[in-house]
Amino acid sequence: MNNDGEIIKEMIAVTPIDNCDHLAGTYEMNLSYWLGRAFHLKRATMNALKDIDALKQPGIYFLYGTTIDKNGSLRLNVYVGQANSRQNGKAVFGRIKEHDTKKDKDSYWTDAIAFVEHNNKWGGTEISYLEHQFLKLIRQAKGKNPKHYWIRNENTPSLGHIPPEVYIRMDNYIKHFLKLLHIMGFDFFEKENDSNNADDPDLPFNPSTEEAGQDVKQSSPQFDPAKFPFKVGQIMSFAFREALEKGLLKDDIKFLKSEKACKIFRTRGYRVIASGKRPSKDTSGVNRFSAKPAYFEGKAYWITTQVYSEGLEPILTYLEKHGMSRDNVIALCQKCCQKEVSSEQTSQWRTKQLAWWTAFMEYAMKQADFTQYFNRRKSHAHQWIALSSGSSKCQISLTVTKNRLGVELYIRKSMELFNALLENKESIENDLGFQMDWQSLQGRKASRIAIYLPGDYKYLVANEVYFKWYCEKAIAIKKVFSCYLS
Repeated sequence: MNNDGEIIKEMIAVTPIDNCDHLAGTYEMNLSYWLGRAFHLKRATMNALKDIDALKQPGIYFLYGTTIDKNGSLRLNVYVGQANSRQNGKAVFGRIKEHDTKKDKDSYWTDAIAFVEHNNKWGGTEISYLEHQFLKLIRQAKGKNPKHYWIRNENTPSLGHIPPEVYIRMDNYIKHFLKLLHIMGFDFFEKENDSNNADDPDLPFNPSTEEAGQDVKQSSPQFDPAKFPFKVGQIMSFAFREALEKGLLKDDIKFLKSEKACKIFRTRGYRVIASGKRPSKDTSGVNRFSAKPAYFEGKAYWITTQVYSEGLEPILTYLEKHGMSRDNVIALCQKCCQKEVSSEQTSQWRTKQLAWWTAFMEYAMKQADFTQYFNRRKSHAHQWIALSSGSSKCQISLTVTKNRLGVELYIRKSMELFNALLENKESIENDLGFQMDWQSLQGRKASRIAIYLPGDYKYLVANEVYFKWYCEKAIAIKKVFSCYLS
């Protein structure tokens, strides 16, 4: 199977049965969650297809042909139909065959195209929706397509109630059907002449390097949505928050809350944005909206992160139209993802720190000389743990970073105390038996007197050698400095 939402790069033609011209081609579309087949039938020889099992399923079909109107001009005709289960057991084929009557022998169609679902799972809701949408798209193309089609349907099927999950899924099929029809040579639908048409699934960022046999210079590399470095949900979270807070979407807030926006951006049925309190979790206990809201004009807007991969292009196109170029979106996502990675790394480091101090305290509480001066302290996910110095003006702190361990006398808000101790620096260090780093911390009310053990501690594995060093230095500092703190 291909990646989700990716159509097979090559459409595989099936060899005609008995080498006849009854079958112009069959094609397969392979999505990670759906496998479908498309048949191109020639009316004159279609009886040879009557035993093909796939054509005995429900599906959608197009009838196509040309006629000459009363003015002698060529007219292109198209009919869109649906075929549900039929009593004769020949759903699609049987329905197409019904159009091939003696009365109709010289009518408008010469070719038929049929779509069926590989596992025969389409019901009346799905095929009615497909028929309705295909007719709608052909009508919208009239006047825009260089070729004008006469739609031979007299009626448009009534949709009734369509669940959001159905139309989102079927719209995804339609997008790939349109591409397949184009490959098969049937252009019933609007085809923009603009080579930068963002709706073409082959051109998600830039036009192809070749257009009509001519080279096209590109300002940036060809973009492959399957290799886009960010999840579509991340774009929704990062880029829509940025656009909302900058006011770029102020006129579209109502639209973004609508069901129509869900459909356009393929948001799995969730609203693009929801205002007020953070939406509750779904029935499976998963929160489908961003952890951080966007704020605009005093209101909080939560942005869904649940987007099908097919929503990537509509999202990028929409943002581009509202002042955020694709390069802006990429740069923003890179920046935000780096922050997320950094945040995740910080979280992992905090977890290591907690484990480090827990292990140290277990070691220290077993050392009789340490417990003579210090009590057990609760471990936290910080780079320090605080011990009593015997004075309310300062504390003894044990510290850990990725490149050094430290033991220090941390003086909170008394430069007078720091200066008094500094005057006795030589005597203090002689009593300690080691030198310390005296930091007045200019511009701050706090100051510190520390000793460090440089090294590589990024893995932060508990080690009794380091814990012993902590204990020895902490005990020495408390014993010596207590004489100057009383």
